[in-house]
Amino acid sequence: MARHFLFGTVITLVILTFTSPAKVTLSKDECNPPDYIRLLNETNFKVNECSLTKLIIFCHPGQKKAGWNLWVNPHVLLKGIDNGMPPHDLVVFYGNNMSDVKHRMTAKQYFNWNSFMLLKEEYQLSPFNNSCISFKSSAPYTVHFRIKNPDFWYITYVLLGIIIFFCAPSWSRNSLFHYGTGISFGVLASFLIVFFVLTRLLPQRLKTISYIVMLLSGSASLFMVQLVKNYLFEIIQIHWQLFLSYVGISALVSFIIVYRWGPITETRTLNLVRWILQALGLILIYQGTQIAEASVAIILLVITVYLSPRTVPNWIKFAWYKIFPPKVCLLTEDEYNKEGEEETLKALKELREYCRSPQCNAWNTVGQLSSPSRFAKFIAGDSHVTDDEIEQHTMFVQSNDFSDIEDEVSAGGDNAQFEQPDFPRPQFNYNLPPSFELNDSDSDYESEPNNRYHHLSLA
Repeated sequence: MARHFLFGTVITLVILTFTSPAKVTLSKDECNPPDYIRLLNETNFKVNECSLTKLIIFCHPGQKKAGWNLWVNPHVLLKGIDNGMPPHDLVVFYGNNMSDVKHRMTAKQYFNWNSFMLLKEEYQLSPFNNSCISFKSSAPYTVHFRIKNPDFWYITYVLLGIIIFFCAPSWSRNSLFHYGTGISFGVLASFLIVFFVLTRLLPQRLKTISYIVMLLSGSASLFMVQLVKNYLFEIIQIHWQLFLSYVGISALVSFIIVYRWGPITETRTLNLVRWILQALGLILIYQGTQIAEASVAIILLVITVYLSPRTVPNWIKFAWYKIFPPKVCLLTEDEYNKEGEEETLKALKELREYCRSPQCNAWNTVGQLSSPSRFAKFIAGDSHVTDDEIEQHTMFVQSNDFSDIEDEVSAGGDNAQFEQPDFPRPQFNYNLPPSFELNDSDSDYESEPNNRYHHLSLA
């Protein structure tokens, strides 16, 4: 059953992936396109030269707000026909409906925000509400409407935010994180240094004019940023040696500075770093879904788990072990003896290493010992016990074993299982040699009826 379900899922994904979207194209002969285009399925729309003067509004009615649309992403891709890039004079108008878009296009605007917007290819639409968009340009372009469900970037934001939030306490105290952050800021700051150095090479009057232009003409500066962004890969590909050398030198200088001052050690600063990382993680989680209520619920769940006392997970673990107790593996006598020998050798090795390390105060230790020479031999590799001590320990263990057996035998009655068995008296069918004779002192033992043994002595 599971195999059939998996096979059907794979076939469905393949069909959805490779099925060509519905395509609506305006040719050069069709210079009267519709004023309103309802975007339901994936659609390609081409605007030619003769239809540029006409207003074309694209509207998406939105989808149902449900759990399966948690990561849905309806968006419009706009590309130029000549070079694939958006036209440089592109103006974008957003609205909730057609009349709203028409009002924005015809209304007088003393301050045009479109001049401050970076040119981009992708424009997102509202996933659950009606939203409309229109474009105005002097160059032909194509509009591609796409729906991603799920958009894996949103899933990545949620997972990355959760990881950053829970790892913030350890990352904020990690020296490697401090070095990496310092080097990254150093490389970015080096570009600002280059900018200020170049401005100092300009004449004072031209420098003042450039500052005024940059402050007042935001569209010009943003256009330069967009231009650099579009051709950045080409610039790096041509001058990659110079780029890598500059980045490498900047990273090395940043590493030297961070190494000289050392990582952050002050407690309040570490707390600030941790809070900043956790705030960044929560922002990523909030931006990781299209439903605000779901994002808030995930954030509350993450904070609750983070602030829950340690006793709650311990109680859950205790209940789990009570319901599903682990199998206990008992050691045999051989395994017990083997483990004891291994652990003893390991502890003796660690003790020798500690005595040889600078942490051990050798003079103070030797002064407290009764036999410093034996201590020195032990550090050199000799055994920690002598042969006499081994022999005494063996005799002590054997005597304790015999005394335990005698106590069990003398207990009698209740300990009938430990009573001494009644062995029959041995019968000798041959005469003792004349070299052995019975002692006089043992006559009493012989007279006792229950005595089973005779003391013999060599004459």
